Amino acid sequence: MRAVLQFSLVAVGITACDDATRPSLQAPPLAVVASGNPFIGSWENTDPLDGSHQHLAVSNGPTLPVRLRDDGGTICIGAGLGFVPVTLEGFGVVTSGDPFRLAVTGDVYCYPGGGRQLVAENVTLPFSYDAARDVLTTDGSDCWYRSGRPGSCSAAPVTSNPFIGSWENTDPLDGSHQHLTVSDGPTMPVRLRDDGGTICIGAGLGFVPATVEGFGVVTGDAPFRLTVTGDVYCHPVGGPQLIVEDIVLPFTYDAARDILTTDGSDCWYRSGKPETCA
Repeated sequence: MRAVLQFSLVAVGITACDDATRPSLQAPPLAVVASGNPFIGSWENTDPLDGSHQHLAVSNGPTLPVRLRDDGGTICIGAGLGFVPVTLEGFGVVTSGDPFRLAVTGDVYCYPGGGRQLVAENVTLPFSYDAARDVLTTDGSDCWYRSGRPGSCSAAPVTSNPFIGSWENTDPLDGSHQHLTVSDGPTMPVRLRDDGGTICIGAGLGFVPATVEGFGVVTGDAPFRLTVTGDVYCHPVGGPQLIVEDIVLPFTYDAARDILTTDGSDCWYRSGKPETCA
């Protein structure tokens, strides 16, 4: 659940508990349940960091009960409980209607073999509703689809910037799967994950996942070019380790094929459309 939980928990800290007693979590008094609330329902997602399945249920009612489950929670590794399921249980508040935004506040539990353990209280997670695609996003790119409709996350977001969206690639060096998310916004947040980072071998960490986390700048218009600057992390079992700072990665958009390239030949396709790189 790293994509949803880990960054939020940095701010509140992770406090592991030895008992599983549920804390006193107050329901928000002013939760909004508008007619036709787009958040109500069952949503699913694949964690871009570890590939685990995530499920979000938002129920109707005056307090908008919310339950999020990740089949494998990276946060639980940090709490010393291993790669086990994790849930967030709480309530939601719709904070605006254009676009719709939902703030979820709840408590985080890990589920090792002996039961559940509380690892963080009153964590707040933001979700936005993309009406054009009927999906939820957490950072502009991490996509949650309605259960049974995974194809809705394959559609490109409505934007004039061709780089915005979710892209995938097979590493030509070692055959590992790579995933690139480019978010909309003034700083264009970018996250690239490689399921097996050769750079991590050189750092003595083994063939483990690697990520680049940073920002992008678009230059030119024929063709469009994106320059990504960010930091490289390897993700061994013990947690992420910073390997390189301020690395620069160039991408070029091929409008005729709707793909990205990094050197004119290395092809990145929009998620769900691998045939464009064939």
